[in-house]
Amino acid sequence: MGDDGSVYVSEMLHTPPVGEPGPGFDPSSVGRIVKVSGGTRTYASVTMPSGLAFHGGALHASAWAVAGFLGMPDAGQVVRVADSAFVPAS
Repeated sequence: MGDDGSVYVSEMLHTPPVGEPGPGFDPSSVGRIVKVSGGTRTYASVTMPSGLAFHGGALHASAWAVAGFLGMPDAGQVVRVADSAFVPAS
């Protein structure tokens, strides 16, 4: 939960491919973080986020959390997610 009472939810597998991924599959398109504030939802694109934490007033997320299952064992990252990254669903 953010300082302002906003709730953040990790959707690690948002928009995964149906069935076996094809040769053109872009794994960076999977995942997002949802921010719920005052009943309004906004979304930030973060690839396969699994963990969320606040540090120094900023939201951080683990990214590429399950990339090892896609043959990318060194892809994991911790990223800072700016408040400006959250936008309404399109």
